[in-house]
Amino acid sequence: MDLALFYARQWKYPRIYIQTPGYTYMHSGVRCLHLLCHHLNRLGYRAFVTTREAHPDLLTPFGEPTAMSSGQDIVVYPEIYKGNHYEARRVVRYLLNKPGYLVDFGMEGYGADEYLVHFAEPFKPDGYESRLLTLPLVDRTVFRPRKKPKKRKGTVVYSVRYKLDPAVLPEWAQDCVVVSRANMRRPDELARLYRRSRAFITGERTAASAEALHCGCPVLIVPHDGFEYQPIVGFYKGNGIGVGVTKRQLRHARRTVDKALEPYGALIQNLDGNLNSFVKDACRYFSDRGL
Repeated sequence: MDLALFYARQWKYPRIYIQTPGYTYMHSGVRCLHLLCHHLNRLGYRAFVTTREAHPDLLTPFGEPTAMSSGQDIVVYPEIYKGNHYEARRVVRYLLNKPGYLVDFGMEGYGADEYLVHFAEPFKPDGYESRLLTLPLVDRTVFRPRKKPKKRKGTVVYSVRYKLDPAVLPEWAQDCVVVSRANMRRPDELARLYRRSRAFITGERTAASAEALHCGCPVLIVPHDGFEYQPIVGFYKGNGIGVGVTKRQLRHARRTVDKALEPYGALIQNLDGNLNSFVKDACRYFSDRGL
């Protein structure tokens, strides 16, 4: 890293405050907000989270904007927060899901001059300008394949937001472990489960799919009207993923799972450049509007 550039960012760019709940591995959106803070600090920016419940290994200092804060400071709100609690002049709205999907308000709950960024293309609102900002969420020190391949047995049925009854699956897929809100597991437990299972089955968008792929576990998608799964399949270029719970789709996913992580590697490689561009573009956006 260029240390001169690192320290120059400390003074050239405004402080960035990220409103977020306390850290939890159970919610990928919360992890994303904490990781955003971590990576911005790693690059030399001054970033803070508005909670003291942080992960000990992440660079996520606590901080809140006050009346004494500079008017140039930026506050990042996820889409689940309505309005502008800190009355900041410069607001970034990070769409970690479709506006209105998890809460009872949509775009009407945000300000007119906010700078919009979206985590994935399906979350971009129609008719609005928004920047794609996807962060890699998988902890690759935990989610990794076996050193020596072994025969896989059973399946994982992931049923958190979309309730998936194992009884509707083919008989060969019913020898399963169900992961749900009532039956959550720690990351290390999930990793061991993914490493020994022959398939990860889900009907929802979840970072757990990427975690399973990192463990060499093929992913089978249960398609339905409420699941816009095509961008996920497209991101992985069809590798490691089957659409439909059939043996044919399982064979395809299993045969191509080793190629599935190539796009994810590119995401990691491009992360620093994407974050630097995000900060510069946001500052330019606010300056152009006299904010």
